[in-house]
Amino acid sequence: MKAVLIALFSAVVASGQSQPLEVFWSQTPETFAGKSALVQLDSGVEIEGVWTSVTADTFTMKVEKSSNHRAIPKGLSSHPRISIRSLKTRSRRIWRRWIGAVIGYAGVGAIVVSSARSPEAGAIGLASMFAAGAVGYLAGRSLDRATVEIEIRPDSPGQPGSSTTLGTGEDTNAEKSDLRPSGS
Repeated sequence: MKAVLIALFSAVVASGQSQPLEVFWSQTPETFAGKSALVQLDSGVEIEGVWTSVTADTFTMKVEKSSNHRAIPKGLSSHPRISIRSLKTRSRRIWRRWIGAVIGYAGVGAIVVSSARSPEAGAIGLASMFAAGAVGYLAGRSLDRATVEIEIRPDSPGQPGSSTTLGTGEDTNAEKSDLRPSGS
């Protein structure tokens, strides 16, 4: 039982230690497919929803949650690219919480069945099984809700889309354009 709890705890701790995912701006819709996007804007408003499309200067989301419903209501909305302060994604899945619940419930259940000798022990064991199932569910839920920090990389000259960096509006190809031969 201790081994199961240690393994679940280790998985929770390990899931929180991740490097930012580097993504080109033009590839964000494909990269974020099936995930929830969490965006903090310069205005301080935090929005969560489905990342649908991008242009060189804007992004469009189907907003499902907003920290300021008056400023940004639910529904489809477009925002300037330079207004992004931070960007994260969260996978939309539930299988780890159910695995955690089953492991917790079955792990304690096996111990209870092997050691139940009286009705009182059975009642305590049953309560322990449900408590362990709930703890396993919550551990799995924290794994399901793991977020990944996104770092937007400027699009390379050969890729479609803008070459501005996240939140700055600066053209990263400005110096490169001066280096081109005068005949092209």
